[in-house]
Amino acid sequence: MQNVGVALEHVRAWFNYPSWPEAYDDAFASDASTSVSFLPYLIGERSPWMNPNARGGWLGLDDTRGKLMRAAFESVVFALRAGLDAIRANGTPLNTMLLAGGGSIDPRWRQLLADGLQAGLHAVDCPNAATRGLAWRHLSAGHWRIDDLAALKSSTALVATPHANAQLDERHARFIDLYRRVETWF
Repeated sequence: MQNVGVALEHVRAWFNYPSWPEAYDDAFASDASTSVSFLPYLIGERSPWMNPNARGGWLGLDDTRGKLMRAAFESVVFALRAGLDAIRANGTPLNTMLLAGGGSIDPRWRQLLADGLQAGLHAVDCPNAATRGLAWRHLSAGHWRIDDLAALKSSTALVATPHANAQLDERHARFIDLYRRVETWF
């Protein structure tokens, strides 16, 4: 997805949460809403719809910023899952994934990701995962030697396993349906 962190950071700022822990606490203290959805496409989207004109926002409203923040978290999961489902539809099983970055810290967020993506999540024990990813790219391009590979290895730990969640699956189906219904608006 093109802008996971950007979308969530914007929503956090719009609702004036001073910190991420406060945004997580408020969002996960709220029951998931059955009336509000969020499309996280603030700057278009590449996967799986390849729609640079896609735009985001809430559809339906609710009475608390916690529920709106929760809808934003769920929408990011649903958008990521749409891309994963396209990969899975082509025969590539994705049952486990690596998780890195600031969003990998909160256990409630990790569990929502695991449940929504239907994949076990292994957190990368590396504060500079993006830099290491760039190093892997240089390695694959032949700029470094294979002997350098050991220096790039990070350890991982299983941090979330997926649980069946029928309500989350229903909200995911609603998200996909809503995107398809408003796609022509873009």
